[in-house]
Amino acid sequence: MKSTLHSNYVGYGQTEVVDNNLNPKWVKHFILEYFADQTQCLLFEVWDEDDPDSELIGKAEVTMADIMQA
Repeated sequence: MKSTLHSNYVGYGQTEVVDNNLNPKWVKHFILEYFADQTQCLLFEVWDEDDPDSELIGKAEVTMADIMQA
């Protein structure tokens, strides 16, 4: 998989690839530590994994605080 991550981001993990599905459901979970006194930014990227090319479909940036307050 290609990535557009900037130097201030660290790759944490990636989900499994779901082939040939316009409405995929991912099973993989991630456990992250939350520090209320720090700003922790998360960048999510969604890729269309087609051999030999991969295409970035979309991305979103949120903070852990945004998720915890949802």
